[in-house]
Amino acid sequence: MHPLGINTQADVQQLLQTLVSIDDLAEPNARQWATAAPAQDSEIRRLEQEVPQEPVDLSHSLNAATIAALDALTSTASLLRSDDGCTEVAVRALMRSGLMGIGRLGYVVLPVTAEERRRNAATVVAREAESFDRALKAVKNVNALPIEQPTDAERASLKRQIALHKDAPGFRDGAMIERSAKLIGVEVERQQQDAQGTVVADQLSWIWHTASGSAHGFNWETRAPNHFVADLSTVVVAAGWVLDVAERAWAEPLERDPS
Repeated sequence: MHPLGINTQADVQQLLQTLVSIDDLAEPNARQWATAAPAQDSEIRRLEQEVPQEPVDLSHSLNAATIAALDALTSTASLLRSDDGCTEVAVRALMRSGLMGIGRLGYVVLPVTAEERRRNAATVVAREAESFDRALKAVKNVNALPIEQPTDAERASLKRQIALHKDAPGFRDGAMIERSAKLIGVEVERQQQDAQGTVVADQLSWIWHTASGSAHGFNWETRAPNHFVADLSTVVVAAGWVLDVAERAWAEPLERDPS
């Protein structure tokens, strides 16, 4: 039995189709928007005017999430095409990184109301500010490496900026992914009326947990029911939905409020 569960011709065909989809998603000309500044009248620019933009602004935070997701998926495709083969632990860890990036992006752009998008944008930049704060504390104790430490004035300025996020709603990564999975399920049903959005949401949530188990080196994941080819296909399809909405949000206002 193949270690990645590629045991039938149908598995092979689905995997090949998924690899082509990854190529399409990561094609440089198709994703130039992600490295450009948002348009002045865009949804992302509106959100940047409503949430704190220091020490990291929203568009750069979402840009990093987008690039991380696409890099993870393209690296997965490269490993699967390699003559040297690959392990499920490696590709599931990459799939987790892809889902994390897509999840953060979808958490901001997929809600149907402007207010929820604002709240979620505030959460995303606050989470990055918290991470930056932990890094500042950690680097202060690093003395054996040639790392340029922030000056006292720079550190104080960064602390003031980070403090601006103290009132933002807080979520752990897992909770954010769970919410993003539901939002993606809703988007799938908006775009394909015969689709089962709850099935997509449940599968993405389960993929997050099992892929996290692989990334952390936990044994329980080896006993969890999953199908790698189907899981990767679902993550790539979800990435396509999220990236399409994000591209619109980068270029124009989003009119998604329910009637």
